[in-house]
Amino acid sequence: QYTYSLVMQHVGQATLTLFDEREICEKVLDILAEYLPYIRGYIVSVNGRGKPVLKVANGYGKDGPDLDQTLQTVFGASVSGYADILKKNKPVVVNMHRSETEAKQKKSDILHVMLPMRYENQKLGVLGLEMQTDDRNIRKSDLNLLMSVASQISLSIMNARSYEKLKENEKRLQYAVKMESLGTMASGISHEFNNILASILLNAE
Repeated sequence: QYTYSLVMQHVGQATLTLFDEREICEKVLDILAEYLPYIRGYIVSVNGRGKPVLKVANGYGKDGPDLDQTLQTVFGASVSGYADILKKNKPVVVNMHRSETEAKQKKSDILHVMLPMRYENQKLGVLGLEMQTDDRNIRKSDLNLLMSVASQISLSIMNARSYEKLKENEKRLQYAVKMESLGTMASGISHEFNNILASILLNAE
């Protein structure tokens, strides 16, 4: 329970101070790697068309197995894809069974855990982790913790998007104020020019 409290404390602190989606995802994966027995992790977001877009991966590619191949194995054994996880709004756990050689070496099982990230009715993405375990399944307390983390990421992503919209609106407002000032200045110059021109024409007469 102490470890769980630390995880949520650090995740909460990190997500309160960051307003970039990628930075949020990277920081959360780093925290989970520090406190939980997880080997690799990734966060995939869903764009406006419902297509998955990789946000960040930790432990794949150069540092480990290919993420796409891993997901093909997982989805082939369990679900149709990210859309299914988000639609059902339930975590999916797949046991990546050890080979006979690994079993003889007494290596732990690897569980591939995928958790939906949603905010109210919005489907945001999936948090995926590969975790070592001596059990055949994940403990309920671990799953509850990871679901809480996924919820916190979802809330933070929505906050980051709201912050970006706010900055964009501020830029538009500044632009509108600037254009209004230029218009006022141009109007004033035009008025002064007309006065000078009228004076010249009057003197000419």
